[in-house]
Amino acid sequence: MRVESSNLTNMPRSGIRAIINLAADQKEVFHLELGEPGFATPEHIREAAARAMSKGFTKYTPNTSLVSLREAIHQKVKADNGIAAKLEQITAPPALYLLFSVR
Repeated sequence: MRVESSNLTNMPRSGIRAIINLAADQKEVFHLELGEPGFATPEHIREAAARAMSKGFTKYTPNTSLVSLREAIHQKVKADNGIAAKLEQITAPPALYLLFSVR
């Protein structure tokens, strides 16, 4: 016998779920919301992750990214693009990093 809670059946649909469903029907959309790739993690990435964990990198990074990555971006845009941005003006959220690393 199946029993459903009236709280559950009367609960409004999540706005995020509605947007995800809309995006699912679109072509050429990068889906970053689910966090589950459709392939096995390559060996070199698993090894790098193990090295990072052994060095204590076991927490979420700041929303703006690690200072070391932001410093590397700072140096790159200054040397290659002539942009003299301040370090505090640079941010590299993980989703953006993943988007721009897609090949």
